[in-house]
Amino acid sequence: MSQNISFVKTPEEVAASRTTRAIYAHKKVLSFSWTIDDAVYRKLLPPGLDPLVPRVTGFVAMFPFAGAGLAPYMEGAIFLTCAKDGVPGGFCLAMPVDGPNEMGIYLGREMYGYPKKVSNITMRRQGDSIYGSIERNGIKYFEIKAMVGTPNHPDYATLMPKPELENPFTTYSYLLNYKMECVGLDKAPTEVLTYNNIRMFRQRNDNISHSFDYCNIEVNFEASESDPWIELAPKEIIGGNYQVTTGEMLGTQLVHEYTGAEVEAITPYLFLGYDVNMVGKNLEFFP
Repeated sequence: MSQNISFVKTPEEVAASRTTRAIYAHKKVLSFSWTIDDAVYRKLLPPGLDPLVPRVTGFVAMFPFAGAGLAPYMEGAIFLTCAKDGVPGGFCLAMPVDGPNEMGIYLGREMYGYPKKVSNITMRRQGDSIYGSIERNGIKYFEIKAMVGTPNHPDYATLMPKPELENPFTTYSYLLNYKMECVGLDKAPTEVLTYNNIRMFRQRNDNISHSFDYCNIEVNFEASESDPWIELAPKEIIGGNYQVTTGEMLGTQLVHEYTGAEVEAITPYLFLGYDVNMVGKNLEFFP
């Protein structure tokens, strides 16, 4: 493809934009799972999704070969187990990202609705010991220490069976997506801010596991209003695993559209990808 130094893309470039695949090769992923208080679970699960057990899942990961032509980067995520129309998956509450991956943040937020935020993520492994942490706004709000071996809870192997290596398996994420608008030339933007076209999507991920180890984990939290993972503090830790996987992000399926009185009910859940300055709480940093 010839070089095109222009703000306007050529028909060839537009066509090529529809051929790029989101394949992430040899991801190094430390996953975790624990139960939380049922009242907290039901508070955080948005209307439009069906509750299952009050369980949290998530990961801290390194993506050395990122999809869609992106540079290598690190990522974390946390999900609530749930279902819609009988299809189990996880509702994504947060997805911090670290690395030269501005485009990955935009794509994840705009195409899918993943609540991605720029973060500082640490992940390292030495022998059987694995460590991960996530920090934003000077607060290390999540920290995980894992040791390869027997999981914390004997049921973890049943909940998370060891995958057959090199055989594909599919997981689903549930994501809120919407259009934010501020129509009114003579008004402050927040005065006329509206949330439109609010919808819940199911997104498919196909994966292959190259290696898999069960882990015993411990987690620590620090309170942060903008990143309140501490609200998900474990009632009982189930366990973790460390995998090297290759995965492909596929498209979405619309599973619920919010209309009428549902709009007011879902609005408090639309701030997952933003800090508390969006709700009138200014955060000051001092040198």
